[in-house]
Amino acid sequence: MFPARSPARTSRPRSPLPCAIGSIRSGRSQSCPAGSGIEWLHGPDCTRRPWPADSRWGKLARQGWAGRARRSLTAQESEGAPLSKPPTLATPRLRLRPFHPSDAEVVAQLAGAREVADTTLHIPHPYCLEDAEDWIASTEIAFDRGDAVTFAIQRRQDRKLVGAIGIHLNRDHEYAEMGYWIGVPHWNQGYCTEAAARALAYAFEKLQLNRVQARYFSRNPASGRVLQKLGMQHEGTLRKVVKKWDRFEDLELYSILKSEWRAR
Repeated sequence: MFPARSPARTSRPRSPLPCAIGSIRSGRSQSCPAGSGIEWLHGPDCTRRPWPADSRWGKLARQGWAGRARRSLTAQESEGAPLSKPPTLATPRLRLRPFHPSDAEVVAQLAGAREVADTTLHIPHPYCLEDAEDWIASTEIAFDRGDAVTFAIQRRQDRKLVGAIGIHLNRDHEYAEMGYWIGVPHWNQGYCTEAAARALAYAFEKLQLNRVQARYFSRNPASGRVLQKLGMQHEGTLRKVVKKWDRFEDLELYSILKSEWRAR
């Protein structure tokens, strides 16, 4: 966690996680695979608001997405993965935290790079501030619905936002797709692998998932090396299964099971 622009204006904002199909080019951590629908940061046209004012999403947007009644994910407890609020996770160099509306400007700057859009299925180019605002708002909705958990990747040293990572859930079958991207100025520093390893632990330990999978464009083999570092296994190639900027793309599918993760 394709190339198409946004869905119909009356539709729900795309989940930030379904198959992000990110990647890492030339060994540089960029946006990485993952998702279950491949829709990372997919925003609407920058020229107009994404939803009619009288639609549910338009009303929520006017309220700043804060006036709506929050639906607690503790209702998911019987399904084996209770969630009350997005947690903050830590690694030696990074913090994985929920996104805030104030992050929109940085998200627009980082995700707006063509290099990031080139290897993520649903990040459009150009990608503007309004796209980022709408996407951040949609991460709250996805969390409340129990569909996904999305984290901002923040450097602990200076609290700078460097990217995003998310887990898109399929509770019926107890698996998820993981997707992430790193802004171009922060490539070549191992942030992708470090953040993904922590998110993977969260998926198995707290969400009690049985499987996590990820996908990436075959033309970016360095992305596969990141997944291999996480202990994921290559399951196969999906030939010409998606279209990115008028070009059919092969995808590589990787996964890891809870039992395999525990044995590492």
